[in-house]
Amino acid sequence: MDKSRRLMFVLLLALFTLAIDQASKIWATAHLANQPPHTYAAVLTLTYSRNYGGWGSLGAHWSPWARTAFFLVLPSLFLLGLVGHTVTNSKVNRWELGGAAMLVAGGAGNLIDRARFGYVQDFLYLGYGPIGTNIFNVADMSILVGIGLLLLGPYWKGKSTA
Repeated sequence: MDKSRRLMFVLLLALFTLAIDQASKIWATAHLANQPPHTYAAVLTLTYSRNYGGWGSLGAHWSPWARTAFFLVLPSLFLLGLVGHTVTNSKVNRWELGGAAMLVAGGAGNLIDRARFGYVQDFLYLGYGPIGTNIFNVADMSILVGIGLLLLGPYWKGKSTA
């Protein structure tokens, strides 16, 4: 696959995933903000939350300058570098391209929130009893899938080279 097709693949998958993330956040704001949590099957809870920090609200109490540097500037540079590397490196296979696209989509989804609102909109919680996740969103799931594909992609290299 040539560079332009690789770039198109990454952009289309990232834009599709980003659209799902943004639509889910619009829905969550309209239906979950200022409402009590809704629990389904005793393990999935929908509850609206504003996260001013990173994962687990890490950095929520940092100065605005530090939050901007660590949660807007550095991730933006990382995502641009990731796209550049995966699109131009012919050794990266389709699994890794997909992983990069998912990671970029998730990162961009949370960056959009931070740039627009100063926080990330989270609304999903998985847990049962004392065991559970942090509150998260579709962008966070996309980031985790992307990391998984980037880590496993090299092992699947022979199955689907780009």
